Amino acid sequence: MIEFRAKLWSALGAAALASTGALMGCGPGEKGEAPASVAASGGEAGESGSEHGGGADPAFAGLPMPEQQALAIALMRAHLLVAKTLVQEGDVQGAAPHFAHPIYEVFETHRQLFANVRATPPQAPFDALNAAASAGRDAAQIAPLYPPADDAIRALQPKEAYDQLAVIRALLMQMRAEYGEGVRDGAVVNAIEYQDAFGMAHLISEMLKDYASPGQDLTEARKEAAALAALLPSAKPPAAPAAPGAVLAQSSRLELALAGLAKL
Repeated sequence: MIEFRAKLWSALGAAALASTGALMGCGPGEKGEAPASVAASGGEAGESGSEHGGGADPAFAGLPMPEQQALAIALMRAHLLVAKTLVQEGDVQGAAPHFAHPIYEVFETHRQLFANVRATPPQAPFDALNAAASAGRDAAQIAPLYPPADDAIRALQPKEAYDQLAVIRALLMQMRAEYGEGVRDGAVVNAIEYQDAFGMAHLISEMLKDYASPGQDLTEARKEAAALAALLPSAKPPAAPAAPGAVLAQSSRLELALAGLAKL
């Protein structure tokens, strides 16, 4: 959760993200060891706390095991979405740490959730993406590396049925907290937190587009989710971001729309 993230990223900030020196030349880490772009930025590998807090995170609190697994997977997908978007926007160096976050922020923290799925982390595809972005490869060279990472995340999906709307609500809770930490006084004060919120908001919209349940009308929820994503139009931190109050208000409208939908 955010209280952990504030400590872990305090040495990073937007200036460090913009510095190519912090990201160039960092190849994949050893097994269980974060790449240099994550370690240098105060990432969770080797830390006692994390964004997702080893179960202490309120976003995970009260969720049954399958929903916790699905939430962790959604967070991995959100990080990857941020990285891919940054590559599309031309910020390959900025994408490098986000390519590593699915493993070193999420999977390593919640490894116990996946004990029944696999014993070792699906690390290689993300290390390859991190290394390519850190080396300054262009989008055409990086894109062929996406499918193995997407497949690695899909392989972690829980086998049991789970409440997809509960996962979306939990992700929405986390998005609000990330945005409130990333944007203050009319400016992006923490690029990583803003970008995490971007990934979560846009993933929520994608998840609701894919969600289907007989007898449910998702028109309102999808409309509110799209409006929320529109408040975060780019992964690159904007000069004039939406006010946290506006994001909170829109996320509340989405929450009300979700409350009107029955459990899957």
